[in-house]
Amino acid sequence: REDMAALFGTFLNLYDYSAELVNSGDPGFTDAEDIADYAQGGVALCYQLGIMGGNEDGTFAPDANATRAEVAVTMVQMARVMGR
Repeated sequence: REDMAALFGTFLNLYDYSAELVNSGDPGFTDAEDIADYAQGGVALCYQLGIMGGNEDGTFAPDANATRAEVAVTMVQMARVMGR
């Protein structure tokens, strides 16, 4: 999950996007200390734009594999952010 967020965060920082923030501020994930340094910015940006969120228990689960459903939702949200 953290790799996916890092990838999409890097992509968004390189290309113009026209989305407004869905969530403001720090995501406040209870396992934020487990998110790798390289992925911190991508996780925060994906959270703020509503591309990715956390789990019901307040975690992000950075080392977990993304499910097909999570990837599908993420791709739809990326299309929204990119204005497609």
